[in-house]
Amino acid sequence: MATSDPRNTPASVEKLITDIKAAALKGRGTFTGTVDGKDFTAAAVGLQLVGSLPKPYLQFIGRAESATGGELVAIQIYDDAEGLTHELGSEESPAWAHYFHEPFGYFYARNGEVSFDLKPTPNHVKGKIEGNFQHNNEPPRAVKCEFDIWETLDN
Repeated sequence: MATSDPRNTPASVEKLITDIKAAALKGRGTFTGTVDGKDFTAAAVGLQLVGSLPKPYLQFIGRAESATGGELVAIQIYDDAEGLTHELGSEESPAWAHYFHEPFGYFYARNGEVSFDLKPTPNHVKGKIEGNFQHNNEPPRAVKCEFDIWETLDN
């Protein structure tokens, strides 16, 4: 995804990651899979409706702790998005995602897809994500996870 996309400017991503790291994720459910073939099991999950950017979007997060530092996967989708499967890495897509690993920083979803079992709502989201995430010339990170999250973050 090009950095001209307002969803992926360094300032917007830095704010997103800062807000997520500071948030007390109060969702219930699971966010599990692999990052670069290594286990990713979220210790905390969250789901919220955010009313900024050009229009409101749902944001859901899985945050894990690993031996090499905290990491998280954050997926966003416009609240009015149609359909259950969405391409990642395209400015035209209503969905976008980031992977963050404490010592390395954030990585944008450059390709892949996120798919849902049902239309996502502020109360429940279930589906899977698979794609390659990259920042600048860093090696891409392969993310493959399933999620099933209920409730919302406290605002």
